[in-house]
Amino acid sequence: MTDFQLTTVLETLAAAVILSFVLFRLVPIFRVDVFRQEMFELRDQLFDYAAAGNIAFNHPAYLLLRKLMNGLIRYGHQLTLYRVVMSGLHRKIDGGRPHLKWNHEWEVAVARIGSPQVRSKIMNYHARTIRIATKHLIAGSPTLIFLMAVCIFALVAKEGYLGLRTLIRISRDRLMNSTILDQRYIEEDAVIYTG
Repeated sequence: MTDFQLTTVLETLAAAVILSFVLFRLVPIFRVDVFRQEMFELRDQLFDYAAAGNIAFNHPAYLLLRKLMNGLIRYGHQLTLYRVVMSGLHRKIDGGRPHLKWNHEWEVAVARIGSPQVRSKIMNYHARTIRIATKHLIAGSPTLIFLMAVCIFALVAKEGYLGLRTLIRISRDRLMNSTILDQRYIEEDAVIYTG
């Protein structure tokens, strides 16, 4: 082996090690940090909305939504395809009946909000929370990125061109409303560990 070939091999090996470190160590850390920052910002907006007198700080809907956001912030690093699938399979094996305590409490609490405008706003905060969590889950999984691309391709073939944002939204919603990747399970998992 010549010096040039040896140098090329060593440079390639060093580049591969650096690239692997960046892709498999730094990018996931950065991705979780971005997710948590987005959740912090949304939680701050919710707090400001309540501080403006729109909803009481002790209203069950506010408390439940805050608990969900706190759980996602605290356990955002565990929001992975593997954990969501294993949690979903565990629920299927565990008698097939989903334990959706938080979801039931959420629906009751939202129904107790007197003002339709406040109810709509609180539901919007919840939808934004789920969108941020879904984006984090999909962006962290090459498998989900591939499945989403397949969904987009199928939608283009079926519906024609709807616009990229619309295609992404529809495919994300269909993917996250599947049997195992049910957003209600993600909500339950996020709040179970926060107490």
